[in-house]
Amino acid sequence: MGMKVPLLLSMGLVGCGESTLADCEKLEAASEVGIQESSPPEFSWEGGPVDEIVVARTGDGVEVWNLYVEADKADQLNQMPSPITYGVWPDLDEAVSLVEAIEPENLEIGVEYQVQVIMQCEDGSAANVIGTWLTEVD
Repeated sequence: MGMKVPLLLSMGLVGCGESTLADCEKLEAASEVGIQESSPPEFSWEGGPVDEIVVARTGDGVEVWNLYVEADKADQLNQMPSPITYGVWPDLDEAVSLVEAIEPENLEIGVEYQVQVIMQCEDGSAANVIGTWLTEVD
């Protein structure tokens, strides 16, 4: 399919409010999701493992993939390490329970998408970083 080239088209940050928790601060400090435009695309971030990955079309906000950790205890949260490839479950410990809330749809050429990685904080809040990209013909 061609060589993977790092591409970050835009980024944004939604913080975890007034939280001063170290993990939230690490993710906030990263402030971006790197996107390797490949087929399928790969998403990477700094700040540690996250709890949820959400991919949506930016135009209408419809989610096209959602994968999250199902946990009964706080120490079971935030188990998905960077990087994550679109539509591919990460290789995690057998004790980690993943839920694919929305199965991956085929990405359309010429459509802009947004990926959001979400980290659950100890105080119940969440830190997020967002990246967007436009799918293009190889």
